[in-house]
Amino acid sequence: MLDVVVESMGLEEIENTFVAQAVAQRVLGIGTIFFRSDGAGRASLAWEHIRSPKKVHAHIVVQIDRWKNSLNGTKGP
Repeated sequence: MLDVVVESMGLEEIENTFVAQAVAQRVLGIGTIFFRSDGAGRASLAWEHIRSPKKVHAHIVVQIDRWKNSLNGTKGP
């Protein structure tokens, strides 16, 4: 049996995101997306082995920006 760990982090908690890819991962087109929290005592989360991680990351950033803009009453891209 494979272990599965499920954690969550709300958009309001995400301080920073980034993509990491080793050389072999770049060749395979996979990578890891990291999410850093702004809360003290909160661990970072990572999505590992993601296909096209730069595209997925870009989509995530758009959604985070859209959410933040909705709080300020401004329109996003």
